[in-house]
Amino acid sequence: MRFNFIGTFAGTAAAMFGIGVGVLVSPIFMSVFKMNIMVANFTVSVMSAASATSSVLQYMLYGKLSLSYSLFGAVFSVAGSFLGTYYVLEQIKKRNK
Repeated sequence: MRFNFIGTFAGTAAAMFGIGVGVLVSPIFMSVFKMNIMVANFTVSVMSAASATSSVLQYMLYGKLSLSYSLFGAVFSVAGSFLGTYYVLEQIKKRNK
């Protein structure tokens, strides 16, 4: 029953607030629902990915998506994602020594 409530809450919040819902929902998951931080962050990541994917599909259906701008943004997003992850992992290694 608890997971049904959490899923309903998360879906409603994602529909109301869009892709920025992670800023609001992640602390709520950890404090109110006592979720592990990794589980809460993964849940918020999946919610954000689903919201972004539905937005892209909607723009594609209406013909308002510029492929050249999309590819340009995708390349830099992926590169930034890898660089950010690498930096964070290096900081974790440095602090845990």
